[in-house]
Amino acid sequence: MAVVQGNSIEAINYCAEKLNKLNFKFIGIPLSSYSKKRQYESAVLKVIAIRKNFPSNVTFHALGCGSRTLIAILTYFGVRFFDSSSFYKVAMIDAFYDNEEFCSINRPNSKAECKFCLQKQRKHKSYKQKIKYNLIEVQKEIQRCRCALEANLMREYLLDYRLNKSTANKISYLLTSENHS
Repeated sequence: MAVVQGNSIEAINYCAEKLNKLNFKFIGIPLSSYSKKRQYESAVLKVIAIRKNFPSNVTFHALGCGSRTLIAILTYFGVRFFDSSSFYKVAMIDAFYDNEEFCSINRPNSKAECKFCLQKQRKHKSYKQKIKYNLIEVQKEIQRCRCALEANLMREYLLDYRLNKSTANKISYLLTSENHS
């Protein structure tokens, strides 16, 4: 995997053009600062700028993206892999958590039915509980996005479920078929 670096659109485009010539199939996009600061529009503009430099068979990975909202938004724009510091933190405390099964597989707008999905996670008291909470929430969001993609309902999922009105208003002009992947 190659990582597109740059502090300006010009630098990003230059890096992306050079990496494209090397025929990488996986491209990393550093987005942790956008994720932490909830700069969704800036993150999307960066992803769109980078995607334009690569053929459609390239897979994109959002590096440092632990925001559930940003995961959903970037899924619409063609990003398919995500990581978050929660995974690293779990490894650092030598913890292991199994993948969870969710009842709403292939039904992105369905109501939760299983015990796990209905269970409200309590406020975390310890660092370990906070990490597990974040990790499970990221896994749930990735699963929801996969279901919405499979059902061809990603735009509806964003606008009807995931985005609040303010965020939807800020990025709705980007939710076009030409930007969708």
